[in-house]
Amino acid sequence: MTETDRRQDAKQTKLTLAKTAWRIVSILLTALAFAYIAYALVLSGASVAAYFTSSKLIFSILLGGFLYALTLQFVGAGWWQVLVSLGDRALDLNTALAIFGRTQIYKYLPTNVFHMAGRIAEARLHGVSTTILIIAQFVEFFLLASAAALVSGAFGWHLIKEQGHQLNISPMTIFWATALIGVVGVVAVRWARHRNPINKIRLSQANGSLALLCYSLFFVLNGVLLKILSVAVNGLDISVIQLMGIGAAAWLIGFIVPGAPGGLGVREAAMIAALSKLGVNEPAALALALSHRLSTVLGDAVVAVVFLFRER
Repeated sequence: MTETDRRQDAKQTKLTLAKTAWRIVSILLTALAFAYIAYALVLSGASVAAYFTSSKLIFSILLGGFLYALTLQFVGAGWWQVLVSLGDRALDLNTALAIFGRTQIYKYLPTNVFHMAGRIAEARLHGVSTTILIIAQFVEFFLLASAAALVSGAFGWHLIKEQGHQLNISPMTIFWATALIGVVGVVAVRWARHRNPINKIRLSQANGSLALLCYSLFFVLNGVLLKILSVAVNGLDISVIQLMGIGAAAWLIGFIVPGAPGGLGVREAAMIAALSKLGVNEPAALALALSHRLSTVLGDAVVAVVFLFRER
């Protein structure tokens, strides 16, 4: 055996050990995230327990969970398009969706960054450059925030303007936070162009636009999910267009507030404030917000379990 062969064998052994170790860490983090989610939901759901005795609402939450699991694939596809836009071809779409699905559940852990770190760690094991992954994260921040701003602006920006003061957040705060993410992303790309060995990195506008479209579709379908749930909460008569705007605006506010795992609490507060502006009483608004959270948690869990099972 030559020296080159020995080095290749040693490299392969290290890669296998790294994949095994990461798989174990993934399972442990997933279990911890599930425990944390359950604890948070038990605490927040007690005040509106009466609403959740309705079999119609329970069925809608379960249906919504599976709908959200499917909808979430647009976000995973958007991330893959971002990687492709930066010139990376190490991952195919199925592998990217699997990595995204397994790690997305980590967002419910405190600090709200474990899903990003997990995604980067797994993608590195498949040969994706660390620098490209970090740049892709900044680009994704910008495109996700832009998509949420576009959908909320098209369908419900006036609600953000009127209700943002209740959360000490103004439209200008959202604008400048989104702009800051964009500036950081542009600086990161420019920095990467002067670093070897990826000094030829370029951002494809076509793939970037496809990523933006994927993210926008996610927010539109999230509004459809809210509509399904609203009908089950005492038959609330709210336009799906309004719910698209409310859902996207609440997501955006939760996105720019640091530290909240998966936007937990912040998005619900924003949603309740917007629903109250439409004349929805507080218990019903809280029931809808919590129902949405339950559906999204269930969807995240379904995706994580499916892709963890496929990994085995």
